Amino acid sequence: MAVLQRPHISEKSNMLSEAGTYTFFVSESANKIMVKHAVKEQFGVYAVAVRLMNTPYKNERRGRTNGRKGGHKKA
Repeated sequence: MAVLQRPHISEKSNMLSEAGTYTFFVSESANKIMVKHAVKEQFGVYAVAVRLMNTPYKNERRGRTNGRKGGHKKA
């Protein structure tokens, strides 16, 4: 199971990366310890701090059809 899925690219994350803070989409079951180990394995650097955030699912409607728009976890 891949803990780090892909980098999160946005204006805010670009500004944070200049300060040395990097953001990733991570798997739903990942915790801080798993993310810390994955960063060390993949990039060979020690993560000083890890912060996680869950974004909720959003209800979406297209015509008569109701659905859900995906939530995800960021680190």
